[in-house]
Amino acid sequence: MTTKRKQPHQQVTAKAELGKPEFIIDEKHTTIYANSVQVQQSLYDFKLTFGMVEGVKNGNPQLRSLQSVILTPQHVKELVRVLAENVAAYERDSMELTLRRAPGQSRIEIENISEEKEQ
Repeated sequence: MTTKRKQPHQQVTAKAELGKPEFIIDEKHTTIYANSVQVQQSLYDFKLTFGMVEGVKNGNPQLRSLQSVILTPQHVKELVRVLAENVAAYERDSMELTLRRAPGQSRIEIENISEEKEQ
C-alpha cells in the first residue's frame, strides 16, 4: 500500500493589472454647477454638500443646497491628491490661481456630522 504525501500549500499572489476604467453613464446622471461646498466629517465618512450662492440677506450669504456626496476617508484623501495634481497642472499650463475672500469670510469650515440629529 502506497501513501500519498500531501504537497505543502503554496500561496500564490498575483497583482491585478487594471486598465483605464470605462465609465457607464447612468440614466439618472446629472451635471451641476456649484460655487459653494460645505464639508462635514464623522469618524467613518465625509459629506460634501455642493450648492449655489443665491444672494445675501441680512449680511449672510444665502446658499441653495444642490447635491451631497458621501465618501470614505480613504477616498477623500485620494480625491485631495488627485485635485492637487490637477490644480498644479492647471497652474503650470494656464495661470496661477489666487483665492480672494470677501471681508469677514473665513475658510471652509468642517463640521462633525456624527453630532447631527437624524431627521
